[in-house]
Amino acid sequence: MKLNKLIILLLLVTAKFSTYADIALPKTLANNQTKYYFANVDSFPEYKFFVRKLINDKIYKVKQSGSFLLDAVGNSNNKLEVWAVNTKDKSKTNSFILESIVSKEPLEENTAHVAITFTFDKKNKLGYKQTIMKPECFNKKKQKQIVPLFSFQKPTINNNQLLYVAIFASLMLLSVFVVNKLNTKKTYA
Repeated sequence: MKLNKLIILLLLVTAKFSTYADIALPKTLANNQTKYYFANVDSFPEYKFFVRKLINDKIYKVKQSGSFLLDAVGNSNNKLEVWAVNTKDKSKTNSFILESIVSKEPLEENTAHVAITFTFDKKNKLGYKQTIMKPECFNKKKQKQIVPLFSFQKPTINNNQLLYVAIFASLMLLSVFVVNKLNTKKTYA
């Protein structure tokens, strides 16, 4: 009876220290990257579009299908300022700021891919529409993903000694089970 209690205790200790679960709840993109694509720059030949990265204060000219990557949200200056300049009279339009997005939709590669479509109203005020792109839009080949039933990854435990305790407990449990099976005599009715 004591041996059965010991086996159950070792089994519970092994399960406690060796299990690892990643719950499939929606995760936010608060610490991920955002990649902005500018889709319709060529639709407005009378304007040149510019982007300034506020983190390094560099100005870039936007080309058709150009893209800019914003790193994690950690820095408050990690934003893009976007504006246009009229090529005829060299007047600058209003500007707008693009920041890293926060989304609860599952995205591949920890990067949110966002398409920006420019618009102008009757007073030549610059506007935009922001659309989160699906993986099929930016990946040419979509690979089928297989969800494993069992994961054999090493659990991320701050104290690795717990992992060694779990391994030792499972070996002890296995050895107790084998010794118990070898010592029991086969009885036939």
